[in-house]
Amino acid sequence: MKKAVRFFYHSRNGDILSPIQKQGPFPNSGGRMPKTERDRELRRRRARRAKVSELRKRLNETRDAKLRAQLIADIVRLSPEAPVPPR
Repeated sequence: MKKAVRFFYHSRNGDILSPIQKQGPFPNSGGRMPKTERDRELRRRRARRAKVSELRKRLNETRDAKLRAQLIADIVRLSPEAPVPPR
């Protein structure tokens, strides 16, 4: 019979932490302080730009008209001001 394996996490300075220690005082934050409003805004903006660039890359690769229309609609939904090729 196999033994149950316990997983441990490593902190930034290399210490070994149990799952309970990793949680810290702020649940689901990895023990770190909550982000400031500016950090959250920057993260949201960067994620949106990355997603739009990924959609544009897929748009350049695809030739199917129905899929292209869906990708263009997704780009417009994420970034209404961004220029898109005609449908």
